[in-house]
This record gives sequence, structure tokens and C-alpha cells, in this order.
Amino acid sequence: MKEINEISTNDAIYIAGLFDGEGCISLTKCSRIKERYKTPTFTLRARIRMTDSNIINWLYITIGGNYYGERNPTSRRIKSPNGKPYFEWGVAGRNAIEFLKQIYPYLKVKHLQAEIAFKFGNTIKYCYGKLPNDIVNQRAKLRSEMISLNHRGLSTITTK
Repeated sequence: MKEINEISTNDAIYIAGLFDGEGCISLTKCSRIKERYKTPTFTLRARIRMTDSNIINWLYITIGGNYYGERNPTSRRIKSPNGKPYFEWGVAGRNAIEFLKQIYPYLKVKHLQAEIAFKFGNTIKYCYGKLPNDIVNQRAKLRSEMISLNHRGLSTITTK
């Protein structure tokens, strides 16, 4: 796994504001039906999507992670304003946790999602095979909490 870069305090503050407005923390679930162990897997992702490729490229250079080039909004369910192509930067797994730790002190909107990400991080081990049921249940509960927080609409809790 490629490590992400340590970012300066000034960059962390700017990125936290950008992330609060344009970012997303998600926890997805996939079933490994074809695999031998047949337990669900969960993936934590932190990403920013925008129509400004310069900012996305700057994020990639500054933090590391993944840069996804121009994407056509008409071929995806995610639409950008005015149907403009968008660009995406993102990190997953432990890299997402390390990134979030760096910007967490400055988050105003997505701090609760980051806290769930940190709890999820505590369930990650360097083991392979069938996950214990208590870990699967804990991850499923965290995923439900994340979905609830990410629900579109007005939030009653927006600042810490």
C-alpha cells in the first residue's frame, strides 16, 4: 500500500474546508459470494469530486492517493452542475484514515463521519479469511450510521 503524504497545517485547514464542501466519506459493503469465505467486506473511502481539475491535481500532488481523470457526468448517476465533466481525487482504507486524521481538527461539517471512519479503522486487522461475526456486525452498524449521516438534506448537527 502506497503511503500518503504528511500535509502542512495550512494545507490541512484549506483541504478540510474543501472537503467539508465537496468531499465525501463512504463505507461500502460488498459480498464475497464467489470467494471461499463468503463474508462481506467493507471499504472506507474519502474523496473529492469537482469540475476544477487544477484543484484535484493539486490534491493528488500534495497528499498522494488516487487521481481520476475527466469523467463524463452523463454516463454516471452522479451529475455535475450544468452537465460539466468532473474530476476526482480519493483515498481508501488505511490511507483514508490517515488522511482524515490530518484534517479532522479543522472539519466543521464532516467530523461525525470522520469519527465513524476512525471507529471502522479500529476493526481493520492484518488478517485474511472469514471475519468474526462481531466484527461484521460492528462494521455493518458503522456503515448504517455513515449512510444516515450522509443522507442528503438538512442536518441538525453541522458543527463541533
